[in-house]
Amino acid sequence: MPYIPNWEPIYKALKRLIRAGESEAQAKLDLCGIIADRKVKLRAIFEEKNSKEGKTVTTPYSLRPPLRLNPDDLDWENSAPKSFWEVNDFGFFLPGKISLLEISTFDLKKFFPRAYELHDDVVKSIAKASKPSKAEAERKYAQRRERLGAEAPTEAEDLKWGASQGVSQSKIKEFRKHHINRGRGRPSKNG
Repeated sequence: MPYIPNWEPIYKALKRLIRAGESEAQAKLDLCGIIADRKVKLRAIFEEKNSKEGKTVTTPYSLRPPLRLNPDDLDWENSAPKSFWEVNDFGFFLPGKISLLEISTFDLKKFFPRAYELHDDVVKSIAKASKPSKAEAERKYAQRRERLGAEAPTEAEDLKWGASQGVSQSKIKEFRKHHINRGRGRPSKNG
């Protein structure tokens, strides 16, 4: 299953909501609303003249988004506000230019669970489609054993490999019983 990071730029959050079925305009309004209401944690990278990486700040206590946030206030493609936002700098809130605004995926999932259910459904369908059938897995196991010959793995190694490929323990033990000469790892001459 692909990893979902703890933080994603607001542009990716917007795209996630659109894929879940919201219109672009509604998705922007929803994101602006939960940001302005401080319902989600935000992480911001502020521009700093003397630093290549900038200064990273995480809310809820360090960053103060505007109380009235409109979709036009954000540069969606670059995931950044167009104007300065206040940041807590040693107890004082000072304006700062944000170069990247990210939103907590954990918090976003609370408000838009469907956006993440779609992701989970897609991942499950990919996993199901890529899983070989039992017959295919057993055929692959038999080919592997024949290919390895005298360098065949131990029963424990076979069981571990079989489990990773979807072959049952009983099939592996049955194969070993019929095709391995007295458990020494060598194929029998009469099959």
